[in-house]
Amino acid sequence: MTPLQKVRILLGRLAICLGILFVCPLCAIPQQPGKKSKFEVETIWPGIHFKFVRIERILDERLLVVVRIVATPQAPIAGTLIGVKQPAPAGATPEELRSGRYEPLPFSLASSVMIDDFTLQRFPALAPVFPPGQRYAPAAILTYLSRGRAEVLTLQFKVPPSALIADGGTPEKQTVSLLLTNAKAPITGIPIPSVDAKEFTVQRQ
Repeated sequence: MTPLQKVRILLGRLAICLGILFVCPLCAIPQQPGKKSKFEVETIWPGIHFKFVRIERILDERLLVVVRIVATPQAPIAGTLIGVKQPAPAGATPEELRSGRYEPLPFSLASSVMIDDFTLQRFPALAPVFPPGQRYAPAAILTYLSRGRAEVLTLQFKVPPSALIADGGTPEKQTVSLLLTNAKAPITGIPIPSVDAKEFTVQRQ
């Protein structure tokens, strides 16, 4: 093989490599996964996340917690049922199926728990109360979430005793964690607002 033939072979191989890079430029670039915010967790539904929005003090030494349930770009294209399916038995008659008996039920955050990060004491969600003339978003929902859509839900909890003590002069900032129904992990490090501050809100990312 002459030196000229060797050069032609090398140039041909180089052209093939360059052609691959031009055809598939992203193959050589590592893809960066989307980053979740500090106050965001995945749920058991693929591509559906919980995002903590706000915590505020309301009447009767309660904390109102506002969260968003969000369908990310990784959620199914067809949408996700946010609800509780009621499987119909194998022998169900057409009349029974049409009766609505096996329609999905609303999904609820009522079994969620708030954990005091200082004492590790757990607090169940409370039945909601409302100031006169005011209403909050519900804790339950039945809907289909398509990509990019979100819904707002709220919960109420008792103010932890450690936070009440902190209001009396303890300099340390008290925080809580939220273990929401169907979440894969808790949302941690949420500051309890002081009596003067009233609320803590997360800025939109």
